[in-house]
Amino acid sequence: MLSGVCVRHLTGHKGSVTSLVFSPHGHLMMSGDERGVVMVWDMSNGSHMTSLTNHTGAVTSLTISREGGTLISGGMDCLINTWDLAFVVDNHETELANEDTLINTSKTKETPILNMGVTLKNLVMGVGTYCPVVEQKT
Repeated sequence: MLSGVCVRHLTGHKGSVTSLVFSPHGHLMMSGDERGVVMVWDMSNGSHMTSLTNHTGAVTSLTISREGGTLISGGMDCLINTWDLAFVVDNHETELANEDTLINTSKTKETPILNMGVTLKNLVMGVGTYCPVVEQKT
C-alpha cells in the first residue's frame, strides 16, 4: 500500500530533470536533465553512482534494455547514445570517463528524439518531430 511518504530525495542535477527510467529490478534509476547530463543512482541508498555526459542538449528520453545492462538516451541534440550500464554498476567506485561507458552514438539528420522504447527483441524505437523553420511572407 502506498503511504505517500518520501523515502528518497535525490540531488545533483544543475538543470531541470527532463526524463527518468528505472532498471527492470528497480535497483537503479537514471535521470536526464536539460543540460544534457544523465545521472545514474543507486536506489538502495540514494547515492549518485556516475554522470554520463555526451549530449549537447536536453535529454528528453531514457530507456533501458530488457535485461537491464544497456541504457539508451535520446535528446534535443538529435543524438541517441547507448551506454554500458553493466560496466557502470561494476565500476561505480572509480572515476569513469565517457569512453569507458559509451557503446555507440547515432545522430538523426534534424530530428530531436522525443521518446524511445525497447521492443521484446531489444530493438530501440524512437520518435521525434521534424519542423523546418519557414519564413512567413507578409
